[in-house]
Amino acid sequence: MNRKGEQNVMLGIGVLFVAFLTIVVGLALYSGGIVGSIGEVTQLGAISNDSITLPANGSSTVLSGKVISGFTAINASTGEIVNANNYTLNNNEVVNGVLQASITPTVDSNMFSHAINVTYTFQPLTYASEGGTRGIVPLIAIFMALAIALLALVPVLKSGALDFIKG
Repeated sequence: MNRKGEQNVMLGIGVLFVAFLTIVVGLALYSGGIVGSIGEVTQLGAISNDSITLPANGSSTVLSGKVISGFTAINASTGEIVNANNYTLNNNEVVNGVLQASITPTVDSNMFSHAINVTYTFQPLTYASEGGTRGIVPLIAIFMALAIALLALVPVLKSGALDFIKG
């Protein structure tokens, strides 16, 4: 028996097995976790014509997201735009350990318990508010894909399986 040849074969099988498992786990993480999370971290959400009822004096109604922008409120009964002096938007409030945005009617408004239709853009809870972070997140996915591809190619190239291409 050729013990050195058997050791080389076993080593080659072990390397291919480890590479295979790493590639499978890497692809599962890539497709299920990293790529799916890019949109949650880098894209704003939008609410259009959502119906809410303003609360009583001194209370707040929770809105989607942690920071609100482009907010428009329309009185549901009259169809008129509600003046911004009639409410206060509260961004980045921590309530029960959750970062959120809310709307509170102002004390001197007549909008208590009125139904309004709201349209706004919001930052989801997972949104990265720093521009540098939003720029880096897609790069992480690209470099992970390159690492998985290299992990798949290195054992193949080292084994000489592609030597037939050289001629």
